[in-house]
Order: sequence, then structure tokens, then C-alpha cells
Amino acid sequence: MHQHTFSLKSLLWIITAFWLSSAAMAHQQKYATTTVSLNARNGNLEIVHRFLVHDAEHVVKHLFSSDADFNNQPETQKNFANYVVDHFNIKLNDRVPALDVIGFESDEKFFWVYQEVVKPENITQIQIRQTALHETWPRQVNLVNIEGFGKVNSMEFRKGDQWKTLDL
Repeated sequence: MHQHTFSLKSLLWIITAFWLSSAAMAHQQKYATTTVSLNARNGNLEIVHRFLVHDAEHVVKHLFSSDADFNNQPETQKNFANYVVDHFNIKLNDRVPALDVIGFESDEKFFWVYQEVVKPENITQIQIRQTALHETWPRQVNLVNIEGFGKVNSMEFRKGDQWKTLDL
């Protein structure tokens, strides 16, 4: 009976260790999403970037200042939003449009950055580059979804990736 209890404890330790290591590995995978969507109402392209607040908090300390306080310093959030905008590029038919920054916000889990551009007539090609957080985390993956041009198209950006092209 005593040996059976020991085996059960060992099994529980193994399960706990596996769970803790898989949770740590899951957190190691850094991931952000950007959605580029055509607003059928006004014809504009709307761009929404979404980052985990936890990741943004760590990045601002690394990129800006160890004193940066993401939750209590509005200037820190603005700096991070500007950083995101600077690391996202789009070309429409080989032309680089001026993107308007609409704003940014933070909820308890995500940090959102909003951009917009008036869609030119007859878009036949969209090229995108999304390099945010790549210099901080080599395993960072930025997923860009493009919606409103038929089926949803996705592009994944990893460290070292440059421009990716979608022919419409």
C-alpha cells in the first residue's frame, strides 16, 4: 500500500512538472495580430493591431526605459503605439499610402492600436511588412489577416521576414 501511494505521488509530481513546463513554453511563444479590413460602409482600409498587455509591458521597459510604467503612464502607452505604427508598413499597388493613426487603448488583456487609410481605386495588390517586437523576442510571430477582398488571407511574419505580397 505504501509503495502504491509513492507511485501516485510520483505520478502527480510528473504531471505537475509537465504542466508547469508546458505553461512556461506556451508563454515563451510571443504572438500578435494585425487585421487589415475593408470597411464596406466608407471604403477605407482599417488596420487594427492587437498585442498582449503583458508583452507590451515588458517591451517598453526594454525599448524605452526600465522606469516605464505601461499601466500608469499614458505617455508610455503612446510611445508603444508609435513603436507599433513605425514597425508596420503597407503598400497598395506598389504605393505607400499615408496611414492615419486613429488611436490606441488598453483593456486588461490586450493593447490595441488603430490605423486607417482611404482605399485607392482598383487595388490589385497589397504588400505588408510587420516587424514589431522582432528585435526584442526572436521567436515573435506577427499574424496579419486581410479581410474584405473575398476570402480571408493571412500572412505570418517572423524575425527576418520582410515584405509579403497578396495579389487580389
